[in-house]
Amino acid sequence: MSTTLQAIELLQQKAAKEDELKEIDSKLQELGITFAGSGAPVKAAPNVTVGKATDPKTDGKAEGKAEGKSKPSAPRAPRKAAATSDDKRGRGRPSKAESGVDKQPPLEELLLELVEKAKHGLSLAEMVELALKAGYVSTSKNFHNMVQQAVGRMMKKKVLVRDNDSMRYFKKEAA
Repeated sequence: MSTTLQAIELLQQKAAKEDELKEIDSKLQELGITFAGSGAPVKAAPNVTVGKATDPKTDGKAEGKAEGKSKPSAPRAPRKAAATSDDKRGRGRPSKAESGVDKQPPLEELLLELVEKAKHGLSLAEMVELALKAGYVSTSKNFHNMVQQAVGRMMKKKVLVRDNDSMRYFKKEAA
């Protein structure tokens, strides 16, 4: 491609982007945001009083606010209505009642049971597999990490010990 054609193509792209920027600027002006000489956005402070009303004669100076020092707060987004039973929690996770998690024993208890039943101890991967086979329900995206954290807590409480040669976990009394 010749340099002339490249230059023409680049100029066309520039013109298209300038049109986009003009459109964005007009939308920002509709929102009341203008740009100062430095290019930093400046928004007019809304006429909203939150909290204790101030006397317009003193304009809040009696409360120890120096002129020009107070920063106008941005208006808050309206709050959502109370969550209904159809709504999901957080990042789309079901509640404990929806997933049936409230009817199962804590993960640490289940893991301790599994380790007690194993004659030769269990590795971390075996604990993960057996916990899932035992019907433990989890919404975690990384269940292996959850088991690892639970095992770490049980080791800290000295309920479990690990054989460093075989990397298997045993109940403290059995070790």
